[in-house]
Amino acid sequence: MRPEQFEILSQEDRETPGLELVVDAVKDTGAVTYLHTTAKVDREAAQVVVRAPGRQAFGKGEALRVTTRPDDVHLFSAKTRDRLSVYETSV
Repeated sequence: MRPEQFEILSQEDRETPGLELVVDAVKDTGAVTYLHTTAKVDREAAQVVVRAPGRQAFGKGEALRVTTRPDDVHLFSAKTRDRLSVYETSV
């Protein structure tokens, strides 16, 4: 995923499927803000960078949720390394 492909969900939006993130660092360039975050799924953690327009009011340690369009997601089989459709149900 590219940082600009994420959309930050409002705190009130609990219906849209999203990924829970915790902010590790904020880099404000003026025109855009890069949020360096951590996603925790089960016992695993992954670093995720989110690019948002303008200045954002997030600080270190704050939680946020993001979503993306299915067409922006690229999945690959761990076994064959072939690209999978996001609409496939088996790997």
